[in-house]
Order: sequence, then structure tokens, then C-alpha cells
Amino acid sequence: MFSEFPFTVDSKTGELFAQGIIDRESKSSYKYQVLANDFGEPQLNSTADVIVEVIDVNDEPPRFYTDPYLAHVQENLDPGQKVTQITAYDSDSGNNGLVFYKLGVGHNNKFYIDSKDGTVWTLSTLDYEKQAFYNMTVIAYDQGTPSLSSTAKLWVTVADTNDAVPEFSKAVYTLEVAESRQPGDIVFKLDAGKGDFKYALLNTDEIDAFDVDGSTGDIRLVKALDSVQQSHYRLLVEASVDSDPPKSDTAEVNIIVGTGHGVRLFPSRLYEVTVFENRLAPLVVLDLNATDEIAHKPVLYSIVGHDYNGLFVMEADTGRLTVTASLDREKRDRYSLKVRAENVGRHRFGREISRSGPIRSTESYHLAFDEALVVIEVGDENDNAPIFEVQGRPIVAAVPLEASFGYQVLRITAKDADMGYNSAIRYEIIRKPEDASTKFHIDPVSGVVRSMVTFALDGGRIYGFDVKATDREGSENGHSAVANVFVYVLPETKLVLFVAGRTPLAIEQHVDKILSYLSNLTGYDVKMAKLEPHHDGEYEDRESTDLFLYAVHRDTNDIVDTETLLNALEQRSELIVSNLDSFNIQRIQGVSVQEKISQMGTTEIAIIALSSVIFLGAVLGIALLCSSCKKRKVRRRHTSWEQQRLYNIKNPLMGKSIGNPYGSRSTPNGTVDNIKAAYANGDLSVPDYNDSLGDNQSMKRNNRRSRQQVPPDGASSLNPSNASPKFEKYNKNDSQWYDMRDGADSIASGFSGASRFTSWSSRRNNNPVTEL
Repeated sequence: MFSEFPFTVDSKTGELFAQGIIDRESKSSYKYQVLANDFGEPQLNSTADVIVEVIDVNDEPPRFYTDPYLAHVQENLDPGQKVTQITAYDSDSGNNGLVFYKLGVGHNNKFYIDSKDGTVWTLSTLDYEKQAFYNMTVIAYDQGTPSLSSTAKLWVTVADTNDAVPEFSKAVYTLEVAESRQPGDIVFKLDAGKGDFKYALLNTDEIDAFDVDGSTGDIRLVKALDSVQQSHYRLLVEASVDSDPPKSDTAEVNIIVGTGHGVRLFPSRLYEVTVFENRLAPLVVLDLNATDEIAHKPVLYSIVGHDYNGLFVMEADTGRLTVTASLDREKRDRYSLKVRAENVGRHRFGREISRSGPIRSTESYHLAFDEALVVIEVGDENDNAPIFEVQGRPIVAAVPLEASFGYQVLRITAKDADMGYNSAIRYEIIRKPEDASTKFHIDPVSGVVRSMVTFALDGGRIYGFDVKATDREGSENGHSAVANVFVYVLPETKLVLFVAGRTPLAIEQHVDKILSYLSNLTGYDVKMAKLEPHHDGEYEDRESTDLFLYAVHRDTNDIVDTETLLNALEQRSELIVSNLDSFNIQRIQGVSVQEKISQMGTTEIAIIALSSVIFLGAVLGIALLCSSCKKRKVRRRHTSWEQQRLYNIKNPLMGKSIGNPYGSRSTPNGTVDNIKAAYANGDLSVPDYNDSLGDNQSMKRNNRRSRQQVPPDGASSLNPSNASPKFEKYNKNDSQWYDMRDGADSIASGFSGASRFTSWSSRRNNNPVTEL
């Protein structure tokens, strides 16, 4: 009852109680109805549906489907082979039921397991002879808290395979078979080492006199031999083994039909071998001991003729050719040796071998029957860095002022003494924020440097940047070299002009020849700045060419002065015209400013004239504006003075005390210079004068002048009609008043002088003036 419904309800309170153990893995939810009754008459009731969901706890560890797991793996397989797949399950839900895997003990770092899907893989090649069985444990664990786990065994058996590798002791066998041998005789036994190998003759369509036993490797004669019809047989044989993957080895058996007394003959007349430079010496280059399978007398191996001063040595008894010192391909890339293998006392005869084909030579070598030619090619290693043609000096070039985007500035060239991929050079400009590297671009293959900006405003400037050349096509493990590049911006007036009577296309095709000749003639590195059709004023002659040149001094690496280069060329002008007659050199000259202007077209001159007019108009406008501002300022001062004068007319007493500075017997408070500056600025404040209003004489004078206030400097000249008529005909010069009937200067202008600022009475006593 409890296992089916492990809950009970309190009939009074309605509380639900669990009875016994609730197992979510057995049942995850319960659904039931609750009935509520009352005690009335009639009795009424109501029902409600209740669903109880059981929450999971991590109480179930992962469980394997089997234990142990068994697997078989063949030996000698590459790492990464699938061994088996481990599977476990967990009855819990969510992370509590999420299973992961790991290996326990016994795997010896030969296996690993995928933690998510349980697949077991090999980490390295297994060897049956070293360990044929692995007893490992596999752990399955969930992601609950705490995590639960379980283990199982994994037994891996390594299957034995035929891992013997067939290998012949020599690549070429040479032997003599007597012409008198009978069919069925064993003439040679093949041996590829220990193992259950199968032997076979590969070129059965060419060989009909011999056969190979597949299990023993015996070579048998199947028909009688005739040296007149055929004296040499070349057998291609193979030894193989059934394995996964299959393994095999091949060899060549050369059979010479003879008398059976032992023929010493190299299987090949020509041996070609490659030895890389910088290898540690001594180093065995070639093993020529390939002719002693049937030897009736001792064999003597030797180098015939030149051994390059002991650089190569032949072991007399083994036939091993050894190089005694490291080779350098850049010094010598090929060596040819004639070697000999001979029986003592045997008559020697031979034939000519032409050094043609792969040897790439017309020499001929006379080779006897017991001699062969060994050609040793020295392989290249990347042991040389690129070298710029300037050999450590900066690279100097120039661009004309008119150069635009994409203009070809120069071509940078570097060479590498290596060959092939090791000598493949790539160029790049080293980008730096403080130099002109962003103004130029270099083609990584050709080394052509082009401009990325214009230089119209950069006349006379010098731009510098660095170029790196890297071999091995610019790879990271290549060698590099860096050169400094300086580019001068030269106007046409700094260039030498060559006028040639050929089209620009014809000159461009032979410009290297022209520059090379001029460089050899002058001793400078003459270079071309630009090339264009000839211009004579506004006329363009497309059948002639203007060639603008400059030169670099080879010792100082500086741009040669235009006059110096022009003098050097003019002194040799007859030679230049004569030796470059095919280009019809018509004129050699410098370019002056006047000539440059004369070459300008109507449009260029109009643009320059318009620019000049605009500039002069701007200057004139600024001058008029300044004059207008000055007049406006003077008018403001005059207006202020008029307002003050009208005020004084309406207020005579104020005019006496503050309007007329001449009524004071002494200097007002403050310095004289300050008062003069205040008058000039039109903002004189009311001073504190010592002159008393009770002074009758002063009062009379002030009353007379109260209506005759003088404007500041400059106002009277603009409004002469407003000046006081009483003082109109007087002026002052060097503290002296003089009569000037046509003058318009104000009295205020008389403040300059020795007395500076004195009372009117003192002025009258010192400089008498007749009052009007």
C-alpha cells in the first residue's frame, strides 16, 4: 500500500504526510484527489486534485553496462586508433545524471578516453613484443553534489602482426655467371633479413633466362646462356611481407655472362649523388662495393686522377667514397671523380663516356670496364643573407617636384648567393612613425618603390626610410638585410635636361643603357628623375623626348650639384652625341626659372595671374578696413567731446571749475602725463583743482572761456567750424604762441613744451598774446 501511495492526509487539518521511503527513480510524481466533508444535514463535500512532484537528489552513482570491457588492437598502428567505447548510465536527473569518463590506473600513457562520449583511443604505437596486454580501470562520475562515481575494468589485448621489415643489404648486386652453367642451377640467393618474406621477379617480361623462388629467394637459371646473343642481364627483385600496412623492399641484380673467373665491373657507368654544403666531415658520400658477390681475387678500389687535394678519399677495401671537409656550394657546386675497382693482374680495356645530359659538360672521359664516373652535386643551404647592390651605403634617389601618386621613385635590388627557394628575395618597407615610410610603397617581388603622396609643396626636402630584404620568399626563418633610403625632392631647375630626337617609348626601352654609359663617362651614378615628350613653350613634340637627369656622388653618396653635373656632361658632349647617336641627342642643358615659365601653357599662366590678383585684392581690402576702423574711432571721440561741450555751455560754473584746465594756478592732483593721456583718450575725469572760485581774476577768465572748450586732438581737424574763434588764429610752437590765421589746431595741442601744464596767468606773462 505504501509503495503504491506513500502519503496520508490528516482528516482534521488536511496536512499531507509521507509514509515510508519515496524513491524518485521508481516514481517521479503522484496524483490524487482530496475529499472534504462537512457535518451538516444533508452532508456536503468537495474534491481537489493534488500532484506531488518528487525532487531528485544525487543518490544514484553511474552504472556500467558491462564489466570488464574487452578490446583488441593490432600492434604497429599509428596513434589515434579507436580501441572501444565505454558507456555508463545514471538514473538521476539533471547534473546528477550527467556522466563523464576518465582513465584510472594501467594505461601507461598509451591510451586516452574522451570524457564526454567514453571513446578510448591510442596515444602511441603499440608493440606486441614489449607489452601484449593492458589491464586498465575506467571511472564514470556524475556532476552532482557530491559527485558519485563507479569503476569498471578495460582489458586491451595487443594483436601480434608480422612486423619484420624486408631490407636488402645492397641496392645493387653485380655478379658473374659462367656461360657453361646448366638450367636449374642456383646462381644467387636473395636475402632481405629475418622474416617470412615473399620474393618475386618484377621484370619478368624482360627476363626469360632466370627465375626467382618466392619462398627462398633463390635465383635459378631456366635456360642456357649465350654471351654472343646477350652478355648482361638486369633483374629487378622484390621482397615483401603480409602486414598492415604492407612492407617491401626492392633491389637490382646485374648478371654478367662470362667465363666464371670473376669479372670486376661497376653496375653503372655513371653515379650522381647530392651532398649538402656545411655538413660535418668526414661524411660517406657513396658506397661502391657492389661488385664482389662472386669474387675470385681481392678487389682494389681507388680514385683515378684528381681527388681535389685530398677532399675525397676512397677506402681501398670497401669502396666507400668519403668527403673529408665540409663543402661550400658558393665556392664550387660540382665535383667529378673517376673511380676504379680492379683485380690485380687482369688486362684492362675500356670505352669512352661522354659527359653529356645531366652532367652538363662537353668533356669526355675514357672509362675502362672496371671504372665509373661519380658526379657530386653540392646541395644548397640557406647560409647567405641578401646583399644590397649599394654594399652597405645608403640608397639615394630623387623625385621631381611634379611627381604624383604612383610615381616610380627607384628600383631596389639585392642579391643572394644561395639558389632556388633560398635566394628568393622579398622586399618590405619598415614602418616607423617618425620617418617617411608611409609616403612610399615597395613591390615585394620587384623592389620597385613608388610614391603614395604628391610633393608639390616639398621642394628641397629629404625623406628617409628603411627597406628590408628577406630571402626564402620573406619567411620568418629567412635571412634579412636592411638598407637606408633617402629620397630628395628636386624641382626641374635642379635637374639636367637631355633632349633626344626619339619617341619617349624608344628612349624608355633603352634608358638603362643611356644611364650606364653616362655613369661610366662621368664617374657619377647618373639616374633618371622623369621622362616625358619634349615641350617647346606650349608646343608638345611627341617625336622627341625630354630626359631629366640627376646624379649621385659615388664617394660621398650625395646628390651632385646641377652645375657640376652639367659641366661634366658638357665637357664630354661630343663623345655623348657620338656614342649615343642612335638616340639623336639634340641638347644638354640645365633648366632655368625663365625657361620653366616659358614652358608654361596659357592655363598655367592664367592661374598664376589670377592668384596674384586675388592676393593683392586681399591686401588692399585689409588696408581699407584698417583705415575705416581708425576713422570710426576718431568720430566716436569727437561725438563724446561735442556732448561735453554742450553740457558746459548749459552749466557755466561747471565749465569754470572742470571744463577749462587753464584757469588753475597750479597743477591738478595727479601727474601731468596722466592728464595729457586722459585728454587724448577723451575720458578725463573731474580733477581736484587748487584754483578757488573766489579768485576774481580767475573767475573772469573762466567765464570768458566757459563756452570755448577745446576738443581732443584730431577732433578740431575734422570739425574746424566748431573751434573757438577766439583762439583760431593762434598756435604754439616750442612754448611760444604764434599767429596762424589759417590754422585749425586746438589749444590742447599746446600742452607740449617745457612748462607742460601751467596756469593761464603764467602763460600770459611769459608769452604775451593779444586777446581778441
